[in-house]
Amino acid sequence: MIDKVGEVGTVSPAPMNLAEYAQQFGKELVFKVTGSTQGSVWGSDTYTVDSNVAAAAVHAGVVQNGQTAVVRIRIVASPIQFVGSIRNNVTSSAYGLYPMGSYLFIPTQ
Repeated sequence: MIDKVGEVGTVSPAPMNLAEYAQQFGKELVFKVTGSTQGSVWGSDTYTVDSNVAAAAVHAGVVQNGQTAVVRIRIVASPIQFVGSIRNNVTSSAYGLYPMGSYLFIPTQ
């Protein structure tokens, strides 16, 4: 299921994080995101639901800092541990098991 599909002008802005979608595994969302290098991020490629969406999008390389784009996100079960890394001027932190869930960016069509 995809929520909020549309062109950049009609897609809802992303919330600060995706905690409201905790444990909604398999849910796909579409948001407008303006990339940022500010905000807390945990994980690499798969991010905790409480990670800042704008910063995680830059870390993942789906938008650049200051760029606005439509992104597609899938809520997934968390891995056993999250790996931290530095990418695109965003530092993500490592974290152990986070049962609330995680998300990843999926290619837009």
